[in-house]
Amino acid sequence: MIEWLRAKTNPVPIHYDCLLLLNTGEVVLGRPSADWVVIAWSTLNRPEWAQPKAVRPGHVRGEKHPKVFLSDADCELIRELYGDGGVVTYAQLGEKFECSKSTVRDIVKCRTRFGR
Repeated sequence: MIEWLRAKTNPVPIHYDCLLLLNTGEVVLGRPSADWVVIAWSTLNRPEWAQPKAVRPGHVRGEKHPKVFLSDADCELIRELYGDGGVVTYAQLGEKFECSKSTVRDIVKCRTRFGR
């Protein structure tokens, strides 16, 4: 099964070949071209240095971590509300969800809460 990442929220890698899903429905293996509209890309053929770190056994991630105060559903909602450049700002979302604007930024840019 192929794990697809949305190009809207996850930058498409330009330094190595990957599987690209174009807006035409075509699937291409390679690097993105300027005239293509990529809607998703896969983690296939990811080089060793770009692989995510392995999760240690017993290591708690996501909603199950004791220090977490935002649910996975809240994180998805934050990404949807921010959208493509945001009518809503990081600060406004931070106030709504009672967290800092840097936390909202990290969620929108998928730096946190994307590996489930």
